[in-house]
Amino acid sequence: MTTTREVLSEDSLYIKIKPTVNADGSWLGDVAITLVCPDKLPLNEDDTDTLFNVGALMAASLLLYEEDEALKEKAQALMDSSDPDDEYLFGDNSVPTVITSSTDNIIRVSFGDKR
Repeated sequence: MTTTREVLSEDSLYIKIKPTVNADGSWLGDVAITLVCPDKLPLNEDDTDTLFNVGALMAASLLLYEEDEALKEKAQALMDSSDPDDEYLFGDNSVPTVITSSTDNIIRVSFGDKR
């Protein structure tokens, strides 16, 4: 199995999406979203702040999808009509990524009823 260290690079910001699950492992519909970053990105302070803002905007888009069904449908249509090999939208899917831990801020999003 590929380890996290083998997949993640020290020059990138990552978004971790962790499902909230019951004791039996079934998903409750909530996710915790965390921005994961190495100790020091190779960017100046302003560019690092901008990159974090982009990550936060991406995480916030999930809240918008929950509130605005039309926006969610537009995003889904974009994904459905896109080439699965498009690395801009889907990244490099050749190696699965597993992020094991983070201590960054978490945004909770609900996509279903709590059971």
